[in-house]
Parts: sequence; C-alpha cells; structure tokens
Amino acid sequence: MKGLGTRVIKGLQTGSTMVCNDNSGAKVVAIIGVKGAKAKRAMCPKVGISDIVTVAVKKGTPAMKKKVLKAVIVRQRQSFRRPNAVRFPKVAAIAASVV
Repeated sequence: MKGLGTRVIKGLQTGSTMVCNDNSGAKVVAIIGVKGAKAKRAMCPKVGISDIVTVAVKKGTPAMKKKVLKAVIVRQRQSFRRPNAVRFPKVAAIAASVV
C-alpha cells in the first residue's frame, strides 16, 4: 500500500499565539519570525507543523517572560491531509534551546 503524500496546510502566521508544550517554564508564546522565510514587504510568512520559528514568551515564569526562543510547531487547529483527518483543538509549540 502506498503512503499518503504529506502537504501540510500552513495554518499559522507571524503574530499567532500558542501554548508552549514543554517544561521550559513558558506557558504562552507568540510567533515573531520564521526560519527561512523570504517574504516581501507587508507579507506575513505562514507556518505549519514541523516548521522552525522564533517565538517570544508572553506568559510564564518570571525568569522566562520576554525571552526570545526558537521553537518547533507540533500542533495546529487547521486540519491537514491525513488518513484519519485529525483536527487538534489547540495550537502548540515546543521551545528548544538549540534547533
């Protein structure tokens, strides 16, 4: 049986906020940049699952607030092609010190 091709729909953009799904101390993060984005003026780069982004911590422990980190998108609300057509209720990212 041939596997399905994955074409992830980009459901997020710069400025989107999401839950941080790790134990770094950050609770809510916002996307402030996209790695490898070649956008022109007034264009917001779009991101989807498994994209590497730069995020700013909006809510979390006092030591983590206002920090800028790299993160990987692990969940998005927008559904994408998959055998079971899954849709996640919330958007999430995992912050990483070195990506």
